[in-house]
Amino acid sequence: MEKFAVKLIIVVFAILIRGLVHGDLEGDKRALLALQTAVGGRMVWNASGSACDWEGIKCSKSRVVLVTLPGAALSGNIPSDTLGNLTGLRILRLRFNALQGSIPADLSNCRELRTLYLQDNQFSGPFTANFSAWPNLTRLNLAGNKFSGSVPDSLSKLKRLGSLFLENNSFTGPLPALDLPALKQFNVSGNNLTGAIPDMLKSFPANSFAGTGLCNSPLQPCIIHNNNNNNTVNNNTSINNGGKGKSHRVVIIIAIVVGCVVLVGLVFGISVVFCRRKRTGDETSGKKAGDGEKQCGQEVDDSFTKEEYSLTVQEPEKINKNLVFFPNQKQQFSLEDLLRASAELLGKGTVGTAYKAILETGMFVVVKRMKDIVIGPRDFAHQIHTVGKMRHKNLVAPMAYYYSSEEKLIVYDYMRMGSLSACLHGNRGAGRAPLGWDTRVHIALGAAMGIEYLHKQGKKNQSWKHKIFQYTSHRQLRCLCFRFWLSSDSECSNIWEKKCWI
Repeated sequence: MEKFAVKLIIVVFAILIRGLVHGDLEGDKRALLALQTAVGGRMVWNASGSACDWEGIKCSKSRVVLVTLPGAALSGNIPSDTLGNLTGLRILRLRFNALQGSIPADLSNCRELRTLYLQDNQFSGPFTANFSAWPNLTRLNLAGNKFSGSVPDSLSKLKRLGSLFLENNSFTGPLPALDLPALKQFNVSGNNLTGAIPDMLKSFPANSFAGTGLCNSPLQPCIIHNNNNNNTVNNNTSINNGGKGKSHRVVIIIAIVVGCVVLVGLVFGISVVFCRRKRTGDETSGKKAGDGEKQCGQEVDDSFTKEEYSLTVQEPEKINKNLVFFPNQKQQFSLEDLLRASAELLGKGTVGTAYKAILETGMFVVVKRMKDIVIGPRDFAHQIHTVGKMRHKNLVAPMAYYYSSEEKLIVYDYMRMGSLSACLHGNRGAGRAPLGWDTRVHIALGAAMGIEYLHKQGKKNQSWKHKIFQYTSHRQLRCLCFRFWLSSDSECSNIWEKKCWI
């Protein structure tokens, strides 16, 4: 009888535990459906199925732990009793949407939160949150929103925070002295901040504070205005030492004149040497260009030999240890950020391989890694800058490049909605329609205009010596080359701009 009672208690306890767990998952499911009702989106969630099987949702131990819906066409305000009810949530990624208003206060119920990515939305108002409720938070990205007010000093409660991105908002006032011992990445550029940069944040690069009214290292030093008493003391000192002051001024003027003369002579000498070297190099390159010239339509040998470019190889390399951004491009990341990014193969070509790189900030770029290219740094920089000056609505101009003897990289903007090949042959997914003939003709005309522009630019730059920059290099264009920006409903039939990488 006693054994039967014990077994009965165990069975009842197991049923109760199972009911509690099931109830928690059902609560998470109701919260997510309420969120979808409020902000919409392209998600196709089966209300009768398990939330763990939905797009962008992951579960662990019968609780929702991850919600990742980047670029999912979410819009409007996030109501309470939605995300705040996901008390087991660890990772929340809602970047690249059109969410508005303030962050719901009950998000502090998610005490297991470790990653919060809300960049590139339209959130506004002061950013007030109970940061002590997120002791495990390591990544916080609020860049590209409309947050205002001061940067909260309560961020110092996030002792495990490793990356904090607040750039391109409307924060005002001084920057608080944030005590974040684990902080490795930090950016507040593009805000209306003023005052001195706190000592504990001076170790970050200058671009982390660009476009603000901040001063102090690593930016310009703060200007301290002298009071009237100090001015009076300085004036009296100069009167009492009038004779010495005049002699000192004469010495300074003489030193400046001599320095200017020496500088002008040095610049003149360097210019003469540079012109002579350039004249010699142009003559040699002209001969090689004539020997290697081939007509359009002929089969071209894709193999590169060191002998063909021995002149540029012999020149001493001046290697830049970081990415070189073009003048019209804003420096948004470094070479170190690019190397840390996760990469996805897009395609392989004759002269290189293209990857989609996802930076830790959530930004997408395309990196073209050149292979078997033997070219000197001077020729590479000259020709890539010539390419960078090209402007056409059907071509994607490069953002930046990197050169070394081992690696040669070119970075482009990522055309977010995929390639022409994917729209023609790939999985169209929910909400996508096949391309109509009018759209296909429109795409073909746009591609033709881009190729025509390349031909015209190539004829203007007959000095391009390397095959990666010759205007005939489009001979292997395929559907994978053409990538698109689509309209907000993400249908292939609504293409409004098509571009091809140069």
